[in-house]
Amino acid sequence: MTSRKRYFDSVALDYSKRSRGLLWKHVRESESAVMMGMLEGHPLGDVLELGCGSGYYSKLLYERKCSRLVCVDLSLKMLENLDIPGCEKIEADIQYFQSESRFDTIVCAGVLEFLQKPENIFYNVASMLNPQGLFVILIPLESLAGKMYRLFHRTHGIHLTLFNLDEIEKWANVAGLEITGHQRVSMFSLVVGFRLKRERVK
Repeated sequence: MTSRKRYFDSVALDYSKRSRGLLWKHVRESESAVMMGMLEGHPLGDVLELGCGSGYYSKLLYERKCSRLVCVDLSLKMLENLDIPGCEKIEADIQYFQSESRFDTIVCAGVLEFLQKPENIFYNVASMLNPQGLFVILIPLESLAGKMYRLFHRTHGIHLTLFNLDEIEKWANVAGLEITGHQRVSMFSLVVGFRLKRERVK
């Protein structure tokens, strides 16, 4: 069992409750407003959430009437706490997860920083995204607040990566994705949207 899986299994039971704390609640509401705003006007259709955790964004996506909701997470205990009608739950490491299904919307919020190979996600998403599909991520930036966030997780034995937009754009470009928009939010977060490059669309 990896330290990442061990940690999230250990906090799964109280994760949703803790996220309703005053500071975290404010940050999450700010981030989710930008995340869902990035999806405004885009028909959700079939949705894949990579690293769903306890389902904060899963619930928001479900409430927006998506056609299908598939939630993937490394922690089975997190998935067990996910109570959404019709939601398809898959226990898997999203660094290596691929599906034969194609999705209209793929979301990955607050997860890339925990991965050893975050660049893998862009290749995987490019193979699972429909031609007119939209991929949206939420990541922590290389900033003072980001470094404090990283230090917090280091006390739990978790290595965390901070990002910059140039690095993300490079990974996306190599994988066949292009940025459609980006917006900084809260003290340390960035939301970025992507589509398949035109040459990838058939």
